[in-house]
Amino acid sequence: MSEQNREVFARLEQNFLALEQAPGDLEILKGIFRGVRALGGAPGVPGLERAQVLARLGENLLDGLRQGRIMVDAAVIDLLFETEDLLRILMEDVGISLRGQRAPADPDSTGLMARLEATLSASLAH
Repeated sequence: MSEQNREVFARLEQNFLALEQAPGDLEILKGIFRGVRALGGAPGVPGLERAQVLARLGENLLDGLRQGRIMVDAAVIDLLFETEDLLRILMEDVGISLRGQRAPADPDSTGLMARLEATLSASLAH
C-alpha cells in the first residue's frame, strides 16, 4: 500500500474518532467523505473491484449522514470503522498479490456490504 493511502487511513481514523465526539460536524463528514472517495477512486486497477464497491457504499453512507437522512450513532460509527478496516485489508491484498509475497487475506466482505446496504435502504424509507 502506498504511503499516501496509509496517510488517508490515518486521517480517516482520526476523523471517525472526532465524529464520535461531534456527530453533527459537517466539516468532519466532508473530510471522511474525501478520504473514502480517494481510496475508492482508482478505476481499472486489477484486484480493487471489491474495494471500489465497498468505498462506494461508504460514500453513500457518508452522503446520507451529510444530508441528515442517517443519524450518527454507535452503530453507524462501527460501520464506518469496519468499512475502513476492510478497505485497508483489501488494498493491502492488492499489493501483496502484485508483489507475490504471500497469499492475500481475502476477507469476506458480504456481511459488511449487506449491513451498509440495509442502513442505506432504511434511510431512504424515512
